[in-house]
Amino acid sequence: MKTTFIAILIIALSLGAFFLFAPDYQKDKLVGLVTAGTDERKCFNLYKEDFRDPSTAYLVDSYIWTREDELKYQPNNIAPVFEEHEAVLRVSAQAKNGFGAYGQVYLECPLKDGRFDRLTAAMWRISNL
Repeated sequence: MKTTFIAILIIALSLGAFFLFAPDYQKDKLVGLVTAGTDERKCFNLYKEDFRDPSTAYLVDSYIWTREDELKYQPNNIAPVFEEHEAVLRVSAQAKNGFGAYGQVYLECPLKDGRFDRLTAAMWRISNL
């Protein structure tokens, strides 16, 4: 019983130290293992290989923006994605630029029936190159 408690304590302290001292992209890799099936992670992974250094890019935040939101906040300048889709998943990430410094990157994946669909998102990317 005592050794089990000590083992759990060592694991907890190791994880705590990791999340305290590890670079953000390393933390995101660990979080990515747990969140691999989420829509935001799938959208991020769709774009990830196009970054200059994909191994150090990491996901920061995401939100769903609907056509209703767009009409409410930008009635005179509606984004083209809302001509075909009801909602879009917007993801912000950090990725290295040409100088090796991190910069904010904004990704957009249209949702099909409220969920991420790889084919729909890939076709949207191709049509907007």
